[in-house]
Amino acid sequence: MQDSARRCTWTKTLARRAKAEVTRISRENFVLFTPMLYEVASGDLYPGYIVNPLRRILRHVKFIDADVQAIDLSARRVLCIGGVADRELEFEFDHLLLTLGSETNFFNMDGVRDWRII
Repeated sequence: MQDSARRCTWTKTLARRAKAEVTRISRENFVLFTPMLYEVASGDLYPGYIVNPLRRILRHVKFIDADVQAIDLSARRVLCIGGVADRELEFEFDHLLLTLGSETNFFNMDGVRDWRII
């Protein structure tokens, strides 16, 4: 299963519990199905078919568009920077589930980063 799909599955499972309040902090508000990305690049598929907004998939989850800067486990707080003004945000938690994403390596090839999709 793809990483972003796996993270959504965990989030949906937790949100279905009656007493759980689930907040997802992420800098991306969508899930990209990368196995079909080549079809978009070749013009055979509309980009909207492989991108799904998180708010549609995770209806009972509060979504925060931010970057996590630090986690204070003893104080049970997550420190973030986010929003339009890149302001500091702080969240308290009872339980914390961390899922790691990935970052594309362009192998220092000239122009590739500038012409990337997304």
